[in-house]
Amino acid sequence: MPSHDRPVFDVQLIAFYLPQFHPIPENDVWWGKGFTEWANVRRAKPNFVGHYQPHVPTELGYYDLGDAKARDAQADLARAHGIHGFCYYYYWFNGRRLLHRPLDEVVQSGRPDFPFCVCWANENWTRRWDGGHDELLLAQTYSPENEQRLIADLVPLFRDRRYIRVNGRPLLLVYRANLLPEPRRATETFRSVARASGEREPDFPFFRGVMVGWDNTPRLQNSGQIFVNSHPENYSRWLSAMVAQTLQNKRPEERLVFLNAWNEWGEGCHLEPDAQFGRGYLEATRAVLAGEQCRT
Repeated sequence: MPSHDRPVFDVQLIAFYLPQFHPIPENDVWWGKGFTEWANVRRAKPNFVGHYQPHVPTELGYYDLGDAKARDAQADLARAHGIHGFCYYYYWFNGRRLLHRPLDEVVQSGRPDFPFCVCWANENWTRRWDGGHDELLLAQTYSPENEQRLIADLVPLFRDRRYIRVNGRPLLLVYRANLLPEPRRATETFRSVARASGEREPDFPFFRGVMVGWDNTPRLQNSGQIFVNSHPENYSRWLSAMVAQTLQNKRPEERLVFLNAWNEWGEGCHLEPDAQFGRGYLEATRAVLAGEQCRT
């Protein structure tokens, strides 16, 4: 569906997007040749009666995000169910990027024609998948110089016509702002570099979000965290409330709601169809939006 045929809704939903599903040299070294997040997803086992593991993808299958056709199919499915855009996790460690191929190819090719923004995944890379300090594989460090380099690296993305903006300003998320040792200074650095590149100075409105569910058993098996009673009906009630609150409290240009997540299969948190619910979460998403469809 071309972008100009996109349904128009009062609230724009942005789904977090994990680019882990393609091999990279670093993961070959750390986890074994050809490793992707699917290895964790496939090996998960249930920990109690009725525990849905492993999660099994259906119509999109065990895709490789190095394949443009897989990325196109994701965008087509998201668009058809009212998702406005993807927020790609941006793995940037002091100038070194990981898992960048999907986004790089999206930018270089112009495909899919689907809005996007990025979230700086600013925690450490560890063997426990928790961003802590145990079994550290790649550390994240903080300094004014690194903050300047980060925004300078992102400026070309901001120039992409598909990049999501709020009030004309490019939207950038930080995954764990609490890890920034001096968040005010970092924010001022981000602002100054963005201004020097020609952007206007941002303010910081508060956006709501919901999650599909949570079960990181694939990553931690017996020591994971599981939210029970995750199903499309509960998700629908939560999303409906957040959409209503956003409509009531936000100006039209700031009506964003974030969805966690499009494809966090290793954490049991995905809108993509699976063997248990099929398109249930996507259909619930579309139904909530259809109830609030723009009438202008």
